[in-house]
Amino acid sequence: MYTIEGVIQRAVGRKRLKILLLHELFDGYIENLALLPHDFYIITDFHTGPQWVSETTPANLHVSKGLGETCVKNFDLIICFGRGNICDKAEELSALWHVPIVIVDIVGAAVLSPSPFFSQIHIDHERILFERNAIASVAVDDSIKESWVSSGTPITVTIEHVINTFDVNPEATKILIDPYLPKAYIDSLPIDINNTIFTTNVAEAAIYLHLWQSTTPKMLNCIKSKLPVVTFKSDDMLDLLEKNLCITIEDLRDISPTFIQELKGFEKIEHVMEQVDMYQSSSIAEFINRWENIIDYTRHSFYIK
Repeated sequence: MYTIEGVIQRAVGRKRLKILLLHELFDGYIENLALLPHDFYIITDFHTGPQWVSETTPANLHVSKGLGETCVKNFDLIICFGRGNICDKAEELSALWHVPIVIVDIVGAAVLSPSPFFSQIHIDHERILFERNAIASVAVDDSIKESWVSSGTPITVTIEHVINTFDVNPEATKILIDPYLPKAYIDSLPIDINNTIFTTNVAEAAIYLHLWQSTTPKMLNCIKSKLPVVTFKSDDMLDLLEKNLCITIEDLRDISPTFIQELKGFEKIEHVMEQVDMYQSSSIAEFINRWENIIDYTRHSFYIK
């Protein structure tokens, strides 16, 4: 158990907090979060999946293998991305350290947990996801927030990902896939993702094949950067699909070595690019202000369990 010192420091409103992040596949959102004047920590031993794949790491984001490597005496807050198994660890640490949890809802209640298309998710007791012990929840869009409205969390807000654009290489010839996709999943697909037409390097990409059932920062960055996004229909992406910001396919086997050339001749692609120009996202100032309000709320709330 943590000392009484940690509780006192939170109560008096110490300015710079030590915040533990439990996440998967949300590097882009965390890069924006790290613009806040706090210290953030990722412990890779806490989850079996990849914890950080970005080429650069913000100075105030500390990635360590084990908890003992952090030299942190008291954490002030746990931010957990998602309500699935990763949240079990958050609740365990919260009870041990007597610190609050903020859940970031990155998928809606229809999807339950971050997962690729066609994969099987097994959750023994789905109701548990609505009963997570969090002091606040932050959804990455309004539809996701509304889907968890019956969770009973005291404070629920929407804080969207701040989109970071990049230059698209007009000479690129490959299909981008997310490096967070599990290898076992990739190996199970009816197409050979290990083929040389696929890449995880955005500089080599002519299109992005989005295989997650929900939106991700990478997907939104690609849309706004006008790198065409190809995906399947999903409840968590209805808003983007209704705005014609993506191209949908029905069969993964449609993705072939000639797919990029066929897509460039597809009439709808021009309409998609026109729609992108009208797509607006939150500013970084709005993002920081909303998150600071949430963090202030947690540190001025006594947490007793």
